[in-house]
Amino acid sequence: MSERLAGVFRNLTGQHLYPIRLGAEGSTYYVLGVTGRCGSVDFGQSEIVDRMGGFAFLRGLALTQATDNDADVTMPDNLDVVLVSNRAADAIVALAPNNVLLEPIAEVVIPLAASRIRDTNSRQGD
Repeated sequence: MSERLAGVFRNLTGQHLYPIRLGAEGSTYYVLGVTGRCGSVDFGQSEIVDRMGGFAFLRGLALTQATDNDADVTMPDNLDVVLVSNRAADAIVALAPNNVLLEPIAEVVIPLAASRIRDTNSRQGD
């Protein structure tokens, strides 16, 4: 991430920034390391909105436990996605970056192997 976005993340909990140099000029960018945890996503509580082959597209993420230590930046144990608190989202939106997508967890749609979903028959989407 850029120095500008890193400036926002430095004020948030549940993260560690790793500086890296890129390009001939040696521009500094940052890799985000997520240290905050929030348990697991319960895929059985998500709505199945579509299927394709062995995949289901799920809307909404329900977490099995709250974030640890009220971290602003977290990652569930069973899904590679970064979740941020409302405080973090507000700070990122105020920066108005053009390369960050923020979605409420109730609205996010993710593809997932259907075999990873419990009770898929009772939560079919239209």
